[in-house]
Amino acid sequence: MAPELPRRLASVRFNHLEMLTVRLWPVARHAKILMLLVSKCPILFLLFIRFETPQGRVDNRGSGGYIENYERVGVFGALNYVIIENFGGNRTEMMLVRRFLVRSPHLYIMKIEMNPHLDDIDVDLKIHHILEYRKASPGANIMFE
Repeated sequence: MAPELPRRLASVRFNHLEMLTVRLWPVARHAKILMLLVSKCPILFLLFIRFETPQGRVDNRGSGGYIENYERVGVFGALNYVIIENFGGNRTEMMLVRRFLVRSPHLYIMKIEMNPHLDDIDVDLKIHHILEYRKASPGANIMFE
């Protein structure tokens, strides 16, 4: 990912983007850029995220880093649906879910498909943590697969 991308996104708006599909590594730098991009899309209502593990990399999800300075990212005002695939629950992925729940006042459904390599205890623990997150939308439903 280009290092100058966050700087370029700072002055851009995507006023006609309604749906967005992204594939990204579960690392903090990519998550920060995704949040910045979504904040620049005032009518975006559907976001589809697929977390990818780079080929040749050990399937140890690790912490993924920490998303710093997320307070500067605005509200995701029109976002109604967030679909996340291959969710491993590392620190970055959990923070990204939390940010979308806290900053999406019109969120209706967040669907999270867990990574099939996670064991049941790990999945239950991650679900428990996510369900405790504060939500900006009182009607937001979180579904897990």
